[in-house]
Amino acid sequence: MKNIVHWCLPKKMWTSHTYKSCTKAPVILVENGWSVETKPSKRANPRGWVVTDHANVTVNPPPEAVSQYEKSERLIYDKENVHFNINKGEALLFDETGCHLLRGK
Repeated sequence: MKNIVHWCLPKKMWTSHTYKSCTKAPVILVENGWSVETKPSKRANPRGWVVTDHANVTVNPPPEAVSQYEKSERLIYDKENVHFNINKGEALLFDETGCHLLRGK
């Protein structure tokens, strides 16, 4: 099942969507592959988001799950040009400091 993750500005939290549900959380862990999707012609925000399989998403992961990775560079979304600096990868951590690519320790 397709899962979309993006920043919810009014709630100041990350949002994880499937066609069945919507969950807001301060921390979301994505493992086993992800990609980005943009819709520049869409009128309202968000026009860009991270896409993965629902089985790859952990909402509010335990510290042990996050500690097996180390943060590397940030995934940055250019809202004006509707563009991400990186288009796909293996693991991501969405937290209060932004969205970070993860690599195994």
